[in-house]
Amino acid sequence: MHDRDLQDVRLVGTLALLLGVVLFVLTGLLTMLLLYANAASNTADFFKGALSVLLALVMGATLSGLGGQMQHVRTGYAHELENLRLVWTAMVLMMALCGTAAIWLIPPLFALAAIMLVALFGIRRAVIRLTA
Repeated sequence: MHDRDLQDVRLVGTLALLLGVVLFVLTGLLTMLLLYANAASNTADFFKGALSVLLALVMGATLSGLGGQMQHVRTGYAHELENLRLVWTAMVLMMALCGTAAIWLIPPLFALAAIMLVALFGIRRAVIRLTA
């Protein structure tokens, strides 16, 4: 059971890392394309676009950073297991906050946050068993 829990946590960590890297790269490329095309003609659209880019970058950095931590968790050390609990909690909080902001700014990012929340709550019992 212990190995299965560890595999589940690492699988969700890998998923978060991959989604975060893809989101980060796509956001950067799209931002450069929009800056090159000079798409900011309206001030209100510019601020909403800037907030959207900022939200996507924060969400991508969070997913890749915390997903990488979850992917490389080791069970031999007590501080690593406590770190897993903190990483899981931070990921849940950030996905909830980013998902709430994404409802207004970018609805597809809300879907991504919802998918990650479902995956994180799916491994909740595994994290509890590993850290207990």
